[in-house]
Amino acid sequence: FINQHRLVHTTFLGGTEEYLPQFSENPNLVISMDFGERSSMDFIEKCIPYVDLAFFSLPEGAGMSMETLARQMFRYGPRMVIVTQGSLGSLVYDGNVYTQPSIPTEVVDTLGAGDAYIGTFLANWLAEKPIPECMADATQIASLACTHLGGF
Repeated sequence: FINQHRLVHTTFLGGTEEYLPQFSENPNLVISMDFGERSSMDFIEKCIPYVDLAFFSLPEGAGMSMETLARQMFRYGPRMVIVTQGSLGSLVYDGNVYTQPSIPTEVVDTLGAGDAYIGTFLANWLAEKPIPECMADATQIASLACTHLGGF
């Protein structure tokens, strides 16, 4: 079923890590993974070599910049590393650095903002839009997700 599609997206909570080597055997399948902000280095090192688009979230008080994290994770082999950091915006690294500021938003709840960002980014990326446009649209939708209560 998965091999009939262009992209598979999973998360650090997805329980799919054992299938990533199998997914990666299909050269026509793009593998996207949301590592969030809580993935252990063991988990990252196990999974990221099979991932094409690696998404990370940094808490705003993290002792590391988005660019530092992106460059470190890029060395493991993904085509692109995407890092979000709340009101500090987002960054994409694919050998080039792209940045996107956040949109000032009256935040009600941040639950779902990351998923909104990732879903929008991926939809635009699959439509072959330029990375800055993918980021801008994803930021807009993520900011809208923050204006109402989340799923829980």
